Amino acid sequence: MKHRNTLPVIGVLISDIESSYQERFFDELRRQSDLLGIKPVIYSGTVVGTPTWFERQMNMAYHLADGRHLDGVLSVTATFMRDQTESIVHKFLGKFAPLPRVSMAALNDIPSVLIDNAGGFRAMLEHLVHVHAYRDFAFLSGPAGSYDAQQRLKVFRSVMVENAIPGRPSSDSGWRVLLLQRTGCGGAYFVLWLARACDRRGER
Repeated sequence: MKHRNTLPVIGVLISDIESSYQERFFDELRRQSDLLGIKPVIYSGTVVGTPTWFERQMNMAYHLADGRHLDGVLSVTATFMRDQTESIVHKFLGKFAPLPRVSMAALNDIPSVLIDNAGGFRAMLEHLVHVHAYRDFAFLSGPAGSYDAQQRLKVFRSVMVENAIPGRPSSDSGWRVLLLQRTGCGGAYFVLWLARACDRRGER
C-alpha cells in the first residue's frame, strides 16, 4: 500500500458521470467505499480510441490517473470501450500493471466483473412470451460497438426464432415501436428515450 497512513486509494476510470446508470453506480460505489475503508478517485472521459477530436481532448482526464499514487484501479470498461477499441483499452490499462486491476467488461488477462446479459434478458423475454402471450415486439439496439448491447440483441433474435416470432428489421423512425405490445432496449439511453416518448403519448 502506497498510502500507509491513509485509506487505500482506488482510481475509478469511467465515461460520463451524469447519466442514470452512472448515478446508481456512484451511489453504490460510495456505500461500498465506506464499508471497505477505501478512497475512490474518479477519472471521467469518454470512449477510448474515439476518432472525434473534441472527445479525444476529454480523454486527457484518463491520463491524470497515475499508478504511482494509486493502490488499485477499477475500470468501468463497458462505458468507454467499443468492439473496435478493445486492443487500445487493453494497452491503456496495461500501464497500471502491476497494480491490482478490475474491469467491468471482459478483457483478457484482467479480472473482470460481467453482467449476465444473456440470462437476465432471456428470462425477461421468455416471461413476456410464455406467461403473457405477447407476440409483437420491437428492439431498440444500443451502439453497434457496445459488447453489452450486442449481447442483448443476440438474445432477442434467438428468443424470437425459438418461438417462431417473425422479425421485420427496419430503420424506420423509432416512434413506430409505440404501436407494438412490448419494446426491448439494448442500452440505458434508449430506455430513457422510450419512457419520454410514452409519457408524451400518455402511455405507460
